[in-house]
Amino acid sequence: MKKLLLAFIITVCTAFILTGCTKSYKEDAQKAVSQYFAAVKEADLEGAKKYCSPNIDNEFDFDSYKQGFQEQFKTMNLDESTRKQTEEFIDYCIRSSIVSYEVGEAEESKDWEDAYTVPVTIQFRDISDIDVETGQVAANQKLQQYVKDNESELEKVYTRQGEDAFEKKIMGDTMGIVLGEMKKLINSQKAEERKAEALVIQKNDQWVISKITVD
Repeated sequence: MKKLLLAFIITVCTAFILTGCTKSYKEDAQKAVSQYFAAVKEADLEGAKKYCSPNIDNEFDFDSYKQGFQEQFKTMNLDESTRKQTEEFIDYCIRSSIVSYEVGEAEESKDWEDAYTVPVTIQFRDISDIDVETGQVAANQKLQQYVKDNESELEKVYTRQGEDAFEKKIMGDTMGIVLGEMKKLINSQKAEERKAEALVIQKNDQWVISKITVD
């Protein structure tokens, strides 16, 4: 009788422990996804990487998105102050892409062992759909006015300091105008609902995102 009772107690305790672990794992998986999207929404891409495996397969590839912007701005003759403006603008674009997100309940993966799938509903602005030409037209009108208002000063810079200084002054004075018009376009872009799914795995005692797919 004692052996039977002991066996029963062990079985119940084991089941309780396993249930507790499963619940904790699910919460940890969900938390990793929540923290990832929270970091991206703040344009903290380095912070977001803490919740991802090194070889993550991510359809929201914001790293490449940011690098593409940076490469374009590198081709321009910008001083340090203007470069900071462009970096702030890139971060603004990333923050504006994810208007809001909602992380669903984690479920054990059917295809992978020791893994969970976590659904995410995202209100997403696709910045690549922006009508850039409209922004350029609006910016050009203001740029023409800038040149008209500062013609004498610009001529002095060109004459005394050379073409490089002339270009940097124009870029420094007008970059805020151009980026301001681009921000207006971004803000006018309607957000659309996107459904995503994150595959979360355990690695080195930490739950990290291995893959993010988007419908």
